[in-house]
Amino acid sequence: MKLAKAFTMIDLVFIIVIVGILAAVAIPKIERNGLIEAADQIASHIRYTQQLAMSDNKFNATDPNWHRKAWRIQFHNGKVGDKPKSWRYTIFWDNAVTEHAGNPNSENELAVDPMNPNKYLTSGFANEAFSFNHAKMNKKLNIGETYSITNVVFGGACARMTTVSFDAKGRPMGQLTNSAIPYDKLFHSDCTITISNDNGDSAVITITKETGYVEYTLNLR
Repeated sequence: MKLAKAFTMIDLVFIIVIVGILAAVAIPKIERNGLIEAADQIASHIRYTQQLAMSDNKFNATDPNWHRKAWRIQFHNGKVGDKPKSWRYTIFWDNAVTEHAGNPNSENELAVDPMNPNKYLTSGFANEAFSFNHAKMNKKLNIGETYSITNVVFGGACARMTTVSFDAKGRPMGQLTNSAIPYDKLFHSDCTITISNDNGDSAVITITKETGYVEYTLNLR
């Protein structure tokens, strides 16, 4: 009767080393980077805002303020209800011309999350006219809490702004609340949105004038 050959200690060590090498090669190391996740999400949502504006033309020949109702993405850093101060953003169109103009005033003005129809594309808004203590609020748009983003700075054509709107052709514009005539807020240079965290890392999201093309670059330490 022939006996099976047993593994020696050297054989076992060799096998463990080989398995470890294969595991390191075959299984990618997953390391969460909140800044990159936030930049990906914001860039995607800017593109989606542009898509909404192009598919939902607000032109109305009988309404002299139709151009103020375009779709937009708006950032703010403040408290919502009893929640701590944090950077967050909302995608909406604005039906108001005077009272609460520039802010969403009802659920009908909010964009629905295409990835989750049970959620809106907002994590809340500092507006007394509408309560955002709602089950459909979206935590991932609270980029301060979810992705540890500590600052958002607008530059270029949108310097000193917190809002980017789009017309029906997909062209980027500024805040439309005080827009006197259609297209007077069109960007004539590129808009940049720089997001950063406490580690000193940042991402610069660029919205190209005229086309509204969106891309971003990373500055990681």
